[in-house]
Amino acid sequence: GRLPMTELRHGWVVSAESNGRTITGIVAPWGVPGNTSAGRWRLRAGSIRLPEPLSRVKLLGGGHDWETPVGYATAARDTPAGLEMTFKIARTADGDKALLEAAELIRDAFSVELNNLATEGDEITAGDLTAVAQLAVPAYSDARVTNVAAQRHKGEEMPETTPPETEPETEPE
Repeated sequence: GRLPMTELRHGWVVSAESNGRTITGIVAPWGVPGNTSAGRWRLRAGSIRLPEPLSRVKLLGGGHDWETPVGYATAARDTPAGLEMTFKIARTADGDKALLEAAELIRDAFSVELNNLATEGDEITAGDLTAVAQLAVPAYSDARVTNVAAQRHKGEEMPETTPPETEPETEPE
């Protein structure tokens, strides 16, 4: 069946660079149940249709706010994990904020906006990508940032950050 436009809260930012002013990450993981605005759905691998030109896909800052685009898509590729995309970030105050919030792990998650969905059971088999939102909390708690590289003000380098590995909690012996 077909569903109206919906948002799927997915993947995490894996890289944010201000020298190239880009943010890259998995925007939609394949085959994993996610909590969407239309219920619990999985995305079939390769199910997201991309527009031509790809720059029509905007990155929305501050969640699903269509009034605050902060960038546009420059690259997309299917990976075994999901749809990976790169966004060129605008040289605006909102763009600067988007880069900073990704680098500081504040808004380091993505949510895709899809139109014209086709489904089978609990699986989305096709959908047209219209936008991607940068969020604080996605549907998948085990997804994590793997690398953030950015610059601070006036060319001052920010050290690369990699989140610490979390060890399982154990009782002392």
